[in-house]
Parts: sequence; structure tokens; C-alpha cells
Amino acid sequence: MALVLILTVSFVGRASAAPRPTAFCVAVLAFNANRPPSESEAVAALQRLAGAAPTTVRTRLRVIVRAVERGDPSVVLAQANGSQTPPSAALAAAGNAVASHANHTCGVSVNFLAAVPTGISARPVDPAVWARTVCGSLSSWGQSLKDAGSSLLTPLSGVTTTLPEVRSALSQFLGAAILRTQQLLDQLDEAGTPKAAHGNAFVAFIHDGVTQAQQVFLEAEPAAQSLPNDPQGFQIEGQALVQKLDDAGRQVAALARTAEAQIKAPTLRRALSSEPACAGIG
Repeated sequence: MALVLILTVSFVGRASAAPRPTAFCVAVLAFNANRPPSESEAVAALQRLAGAAPTTVRTRLRVIVRAVERGDPSVVLAQANGSQTPPSAALAAAGNAVASHANHTCGVSVNFLAAVPTGISARPVDPAVWARTVCGSLSSWGQSLKDAGSSLLTPLSGVTTTLPEVRSALSQFLGAAILRTQQLLDQLDEAGTPKAAHGNAFVAFIHDGVTQAQQVFLEAEPAAQSLPNDPQGFQIEGQALVQKLDDAGRQVAALARTAEAQIKAPTLRRALSSEPACAGIG
């Protein structure tokens, strides 16, 4: 299971021929594919969508725009998307009206979560410089987690390890993993956006993958504390938890290569292939 956020567009089946593209339909597709780095860019993306919308839909979108300008964009957009608890009746109604019109007119859904700011710096950078920075950060992150997880390896023969000691080692690893993964996110966000076709999509792909791995580590903290106290149960559930953490780590290490395979960006492919720091990851 890949730890990436895939922004999908759901097509609605129709008995008749697909509708002809309109300015609004084109704008919906562009909006769904957009990953704004900042709140101002998120507002701009919503305004572009509103500018191409018919009057009734534009009014609904302006409700969402004003809420984003006043509040937390991630919360507001989740409410508009109908995926926030507790919900906002006004935002859910506005979002539903826009989505319904898009489904009826264009045969596609509107994904308001696509406009949640990533925090990635929009500063344009040379692709080679970006590749060196990102691969160096991913490599350093992987080594730091390997070092932190050395205490989780099976002890040498004759060494006795108690359950409290293993639980403590697991807790220490998770603390280090959460901290180091946040540092990795900060480094990736500050690395800028490569000046290349699909550069925005490429960096957002990596950002989202790291964010989801971080969520795995965060959710593992309470799970580690609630592991059974009997040795057999602890071993079975503990091994499953450690495997889940290992899978998350491997998927982060492979993010640059996975992005290469899924996003057709020849310039970035060449930059990654020619950068020595990228050879040891993925």
C-alpha cells in the first residue's frame, strides 16, 4: 500500500455521450490537479474556479473563499468537502452545491482538499540543486531512523530483554521517528520547487508521502503503549506494528523513484538520475 495522497477525479457514468468541455469543466480539472503552496495561492485557486463558474455556483464558491480567508484553510476545505467533524452546515451546503453542479455538468467531482496549502516553498530552484537537496535529506532521514531503530533488532543470543525494556525502546524510536520526519518535511518544504514541467506536482507527491508516513508514526505511539503484557501477544502484535513502521519507512525512501514512475517529468528524471546522492535511495 503506497503511502501517497492520490487526488482522484471520479467519473459519473452516463447513458448519453460525455458532455462537451466548458470553461467551468476545464477549471474543475485544473483545480483538482492544483496543489497550492500557501494560503494566498489556495484562495487564488478557488477564485479562478469561481471566475469560470456560472453565477449560482460562483456565489457558493465565494462563501468558501471568505471562510478560507478568515479561518484555517485545511479545516474550511475539509468542511466544504464534507469530510470534517464537526461539520459546518453552511460550508457543507456550499461545497455540495458546487460538487453537484460539476457532477451534473462535467461528469467530474470537485476535490476541495486539493486546495489545502502544502507549505512547500514556491521559490523556483534549479532541478539539479533541488535533486541534490531532496535526495540528501531523504538519505539522511533514512540513516537516522536506521540508527534509532537499532535497539529494536533481535538481541544477541544469551541477552535477556524484558517487555518493559522493549516497550521503552519502541517508544523512544517512535519519538525519534516523529521528530526526524517533521524535520524532513521542513527540509523538503524549504527546498523550493524545481523549475521544470510538473515540478509542483512532483514536490507535492513527495510531501504528501512523507506526511502520511508521519501519520503512521503518530498513530503508532498509542498503539505501542497498548500492546499486550503477555509475551506471546506482545510479540505477535509488536512485530506487526514494527513491520508497519518499516513499510512506512521504505515507502518514504522510495518516494522520489515512485514519483518518477507516476509523473512524467523528463527534466526531473534526468536531475535525479545524474545526482550521486539519489543513487542510494529508493
